Amino acid sequence: MNWKWIVIGIVLIFVVTIFRSRTIPESPPKEFAPSTPTAQLIEAAGMGDTETVRSLLQEGVDVDAKNEVFGYTALILAARQGYAETVRVLLENGADVSTADRYGSTALRWAEKNGHAEVVNLLKESGARGSSTLTMQPILQREDGR
Repeated sequence: MNWKWIVIGIVLIFVVTIFRSRTIPESPPKEFAPSTPTAQLIEAAGMGDTETVRSLLQEGVDVDAKNEVFGYTALILAARQGYAETVRVLLENGADVSTADRYGSTALRWAEKNGHAEVVNLLKESGARGSSTLTMQPILQREDGR
């Protein structure tokens, strides 16, 4: 009976030692990373990573590409989060200030709603006019047009 507990103790020490020696990876596994340059651009803009945005645009990624789920563009996400420098780079590369997401909200609307005055000014200087009403009902259209 004592040997049984000794073996269990040794196994537990071994298991704890193995788990403690493992390190947490510094970056997410590749399966969780954005898989396309478009997704990388949109994510980088939403995080205010201006250098990555600039690099991806230089590689030819479409500045007005939309995310498939919510219809966000890089400009919409950067404006929504208030990243003025990222917004400036996107505008310099021809981002369309009038593009709306799936809910009908533009970059200007998001910037206004979230109180990002510098971004609002940048967008207005680039021709953004008015703001759309933020709704939580997606704009859906059936194939038959109804």
